Amino acid sequence: ALDLIGAEAVDGAEWSRDRVEGAAREAEAIGLSDFIRQALELEPWRRPSAEEAARRIAAEWRRRYG
Repeated sequence: ALDLIGAEAVDGAEWSRDRVEGAAREAEAIGLSDFIRQALELEPWRRPSAEEAARRIAAEWRRRYG
């Protein structure tokens, strides 16, 4: 999904805090930088659920586009 905002994907062995921060900076333009940081947490139990992800993205969409 990061490619939808023009951000580079952060996968498995390529994971680093710097790459997560880079993706989060790219997501600032659409108001989802904090969400991206959470979604890319190394530990799965710290990531938002699919339901929470959908809720947060939809809320930002409504905020921006009514």
